[in-house]
Amino acid sequence: MAEAIGVLAGIIFVHECGHFGMARALGVHVSKFAVGFGPRLFTYRGPEVEYSFSLIPLGGFVAFPDDDPECPWPKDDPDLLRNRSIGDRAAVVVAGVLANVACALALLTTQALTVGQLEQTYLPGVRVPVLLGVSAAERAGVRVGDVILAVDGEEVAPTASAVSRMVERIRTSAGAPLRLTLLRGGDEAPQTLQLTVTPDVGASGGGRIGVQLEGACSVSCCFNSRHLCSDVTARARSKHAREPPRGRQLL
Repeated sequence: MAEAIGVLAGIIFVHECGHFGMARALGVHVSKFAVGFGPRLFTYRGPEVEYSFSLIPLGGFVAFPDDDPECPWPKDDPDLLRNRSIGDRAAVVVAGVLANVACALALLTTQALTVGQLEQTYLPGVRVPVLLGVSAAERAGVRVGDVILAVDGEEVAPTASAVSRMVERIRTSAGAPLRLTLLRGGDEAPQTLQLTVTPDVGASGGGRIGVQLEGACSVSCCFNSRHLCSDVTARARSKHAREPPRGRQLL
């Protein structure tokens, strides 16, 4: 809750700074700059502008002396906001939103240059994270963590559609034996196995082997334009790997 309020206060502060900064840059008179409502925590009265921060950071405003009864400038002063051109007034109005957009872009750029960007790379095969206790796959010897590299000698390409293609292949092969090439053991003690699985006929008539499939992938953190990447998760083939939920299907 406190973090959400802090973020909201920051957004409001940047927004009001946009209005205030544009007005000052154009030479428009400003009388007050305030963030928050309720009891005041801080107040500073400058030569022309009064600055204040209040307890409840759920809003803010930039005040102009145009309609202030105590306005120290004559009504025809060219630096009053109402006496400025439509372009100047529009610039002051939209400056708040533009300031928020500029701040967001600056934060994202800073994150990309310092923390880095996550990039997902698909690897050959599809992984088996879940195996039903009584199923065609269990009877054939498939285990949780196995990666299916090929079906009937046809390799499973490293693409985002690998899972859907594998699901379709199994559904259209009800009762027909499928020769699977599996990778077991991950990076610790990898071994390649050949198993034959005969999909059961499901209620809809399609083939089912009783597994959940997900794409095999690695996630890297890339820094700045040089793309210096470091693995932040183990390869999907490892039994300790944490996989993103994208592309998971049960059949």
